[in-house]
Amino acid sequence: MTNNKTLMICGRERGLFLLESLYDANFIPSGLIIMNDDDHEAKWSDRIAESAGIREIPFIVGKSFANQQVEEFYSRIKPNVVLTENWRTIVPARIYKSADHFIVFHESLLPKYRGFAPLVWPLINDEKETGVSMFYASDEIDSGDVLDQYRIPIRPGDSCNELYRATFDVYLQMCLKNLHKLDENRQKAVKQDEKQATYCCMRTPEDGKINWSKSAHDIFNLVRAIKPPLFAGAFTEYDGQKIVVAEAEVVPNPPRFVGVLPGRIASLHADSTDVLTGQGILRIHSVMTEADPELLPAATVLKKMKVKLT
Repeated sequence: MTNNKTLMICGRERGLFLLESLYDANFIPSGLIIMNDDDHEAKWSDRIAESAGIREIPFIVGKSFANQQVEEFYSRIKPNVVLTENWRTIVPARIYKSADHFIVFHESLLPKYRGFAPLVWPLINDEKETGVSMFYASDEIDSGDVLDQYRIPIRPGDSCNELYRATFDVYLQMCLKNLHKLDENRQKAVKQDEKQATYCCMRTPEDGKINWSKSAHDIFNLVRAIKPPLFAGAFTEYDGQKIVVAEAEVVPNPPRFVGVLPGRIASLHADSTDVLTGQGILRIHSVMTEADPELLPAATVLKKMKVKLT
């Protein structure tokens, strides 16, 4: 960056994308903090470290500024502008206040959907749009002044994977649009309306268990909200085996059942299986099992009508 401003990027997969894209646009980072992967996640830290090494950019791998080595690395770089994506731990005030522009990205239209899993909850809640907010770090979670926002429509068949991929180009567009303004001290931020704020709680893989008493539409939304490979997937138990529902749809104009046992298989097809829910029928097209993580036609696994999914 110009005017003696130094840039730092903190993040995971999109951090790699920003590193390489901004580098090509001549926004050369002076340092990189790589978010260490959780055990159940795809391993990105090694790939980011390799890319940083090729470009001779100093980096460190860590999860929190509470890590003394991470904080010491940050202090050595002394960045003026910090871009953080998918950073999951609290950034202390002494850190974010030390930079002229400590910027956070969040996958929602703040002040809506503050907090955890912002890609997941709008899908579960059947929202018709979401977005990305670019804002300043602050003491309260996701409550800092907003520099920019970009809306992303949610189409009926979109899953978390489509929304996640859409955020890549949005992140880059927002950076290219706003970094020049920050460089020239021309960018103005807008305070969030606290009266409009909503929050999301943390989710774990275990929260993906399907409740068949819910409606077929609600279950479909859960399936697409945590669909692999981005997340572990919505799961159920069938014949003593854990089954991940990978592809499903709500059956339009289903037969009218007056005797319903949610989770009971209603009918079998050549490549799909229909399951009764608390309201309506969910047609499952593909599943994954613990024995075989590859996608399998539902009818090859869910084929006993006497067995109830739980």
